[in-house]
Amino acid sequence: MPTIKGKVQNIVEKDSAYGTMYNFEINGTTYGAGKYPPKGVSVGDYISFEAEQKGRYWNMNTKSVKKIDPVPDEAPAPAKTGYAGGGAGGYDARQDAISKQASRNTAIEFMNFLAGQDALPVAKTAKGDAKFDAFSAILEKLTEDFYNYATGKTKTPARAADAEQADEGPEPSDGW
Repeated sequence: MPTIKGKVQNIVEKDSAYGTMYNFEINGTTYGAGKYPPKGVSVGDYISFEAEQKGRYWNMNTKSVKKIDPVPDEAPAPAKTGYAGGGAGGYDARQDAISKQASRNTAIEFMNFLAGQDALPVAKTAKGDAKFDAFSAILEKLTEDFYNYATGKTKTPARAADAEQADEGPEPSDGW
């Protein structure tokens, strides 16, 4: 196991099915600490610890954590092989691409569901290119809505928000 030395840049608490889990960001890499973070360690402290890569993630051996004197910025972090959860909350360009793909797939499946319910908002008289354009526009809108919801850019799926408005007033004017 490599020994890591660096400054604690961030500590993130995440609720999970197993309880609160802790992640520590050191030298730009996120290390999982599990349910029991090392005692007495806070953001800004310089620490040394043993790390182990399990699959795509790095874990810190919390029993090996020691506070140390500040180290130069050039202290090497382990080479990132695969996804190590870097960045704010583990979000990076690769995760963005995955979110976009998942949103597109979800939109397609949702359109299939709507078609089976005869609930797609396309005029029955639409033919050929007009029908294709209408379906394409719906697909793009649903993809965007699912992406925004999945990435936290909106807190409520767009149609749920529209449904709440519809209960309080007239239908939305965009045809949805």
